[in-house]
Amino acid sequence: VCAAVASSLQGLGILAELRLARNILGDQGAEELAKALKDCGQHLKVLDLNGNKIGAMGGVALGDGLQHTPMLTELDLNNNAIDVKGMIGLVNGLRMSTLATLALFGNTIGDEGCKALAKVFLQLCALKTLNLAMNHIGDVGALSIALVLPGATALSTLLLFHNYISEMGLTAVTKAAASSLHVIDVCEQS
Repeated sequence: VCAAVASSLQGLGILAELRLARNILGDQGAEELAKALKDCGQHLKVLDLNGNKIGAMGGVALGDGLQHTPMLTELDLNNNAIDVKGMIGLVNGLRMSTLATLALFGNTIGDEGCKALAKVFLQLCALKTLNLAMNHIGDVGALSIALVLPGATALSTLLLFHNYISEMGLTAVTKAAASSLHVIDVCEQS
């Protein structure tokens, strides 16, 4: 199925939205899709891969493929299995200045994944919504995000609920975001 979807994408001219949520693509499907994005990703604005069991290898492959999506505004990777290694690979492709929504709810990027994201965060100058809920993030990850928040002038919504952030980390994030964010959800920390 994965190879068939990827090969059918290669002949398309202008592809603006690709919604493949809950298709259980896995790492192999993500790798095939990443290859296809090199040919058809130039005009892609929305990529929805929610609930596809994409893990580390798929995250790394998508990082390569996303480098060919300069117009991407929305990336939904909620409810996958992207861990630290996958996130580090993924951020290589997250350098587009058009990305407005990055949804990573329900993965396991942890503190090191947040650090990797923080390194490219300011290049995401159009980012309005960042969902990092349920990602095994602790204080170290929260602090790395807090350090770059003052420069994230477009960011209006940050979701960090259901992580492992203590009062110290939460305070750092809320203070850093006080002037720019309209919605910050840090409820129910473990």
